[in-house]
Amino acid sequence: MSSGVNPLSAAQLMDECSPANKQYTKVLWHKNKTLLVRRFIPLEEVPGIFDMIMGTIVRPEKSLLFPELKDFAIRAAIVSGYALVDFPDTVEKQYELLYTTDLFDTVLKTANKAQVQSIIDAVDFCLRNKG
Repeated sequence: MSSGVNPLSAAQLMDECSPANKQYTKVLWHKNKTLLVRRFIPLEEVPGIFDMIMGTIVRPEKSLLFPELKDFAIRAAIVSGYALVDFPDTVEKQYELLYTTDLFDTVLKTANKAQVQSIIDAVDFCLRNKG
C-alpha cells in the first residue's frame, strides 16, 4: 500500500500550526478602542470555559436549570476566554455590555469558529442529557 512517498512527520505537521494563533491580535472595536483577542485557546483552557458556561446555567446542588441564561453564559465565557477584558463587577452590567454592544460579535470575528462551535456543542450535549 506504500506509494513510495513518506508520510509527514509530527514535527512537519506541527510546523503548520501558526504561532500567531496562540498570540493576541489587536482588533479595532467600538469608538476606536483596541481589543486584544486570541484566535485559538489552548486545550488546557477549554474545560474552564465550558465550566464557566455550565456553572451559569446549571445549579446541581439545587437541581436547578436556567436555559434562559445559556446565550448570555456563552457570550460571557467566549469573550472572557478569547479576549483580554475586565468585565464589569455585576452580572447585570455584564449582560448589558454583551447585549447592547457588538463586543461578542467583534471577538467572534477573530476567534477560531470551529473551536467556539465545539464548546457550544458540548454545552448543548450536556443540556440535552440533563433533562
